[in-house]
Amino acid sequence: MDELSAGVFAAGASVEANGSQRPHTGKERRRRAYPHPFSTRTVSALSVLALVLVSACAIVLCLGGCGKEPLTRSEQEEVAERVLRAVAENDGMAFLGTVAPSYLDQARSEMPYADDGMLGDVLLAGYAQKVPFRRMTAPVFQVSVEGDKAVVHVWGDFLGAEGQKVTLAEGQALRIPLVREGDRWYLDLLDL
Repeated sequence: MDELSAGVFAAGASVEANGSQRPHTGKERRRRAYPHPFSTRTVSALSVLALVLVSACAIVLCLGGCGKEPLTRSEQEEVAERVLRAVAENDGMAFLGTVAPSYLDQARSEMPYADDGMLGDVLLAGYAQKVPFRRMTAPVFQVSVEGDKAVVHVWGDFLGAEGQKVTLAEGQALRIPLVREGDRWYLDLLDL
């Protein structure tokens, strides 16, 4: 092997099947050094697919409320929902947290030996008798406020104790009286 051949071989020549040496060109070296698993056609198809998916997601997001203000619920609706959730879950302590503090003071004076758990269970049992359903599926809330008093009427589709569908028309709406004490709204058990 002469000096020129040795230099080419050292620079990356390959040995052909017949034993002769052939120097690599830049393209061959790149192709061999960086093999690409996809063809140009496959990469183009994947790019188009990604663009279509991103566009579809953007359209869905915009149709779902892009540029609209989020629906906000009034504090009275939130209190009414907490009351109904406590009834549905038979949670006396959660129910106790929705009752007006002035009423709780009066109830505690009448039941001095009852702890909060017992008091909550007693109050919940009395109120739950007025609720003809146990789970909300598609409730409608209507709020009317007069000063520190409010009434939330709830109607719509619900589930009963055995899981049967219960529908309350607007004329049959459940009445949930509320009272504002301080800066918060509470269930007003004096106005049932």
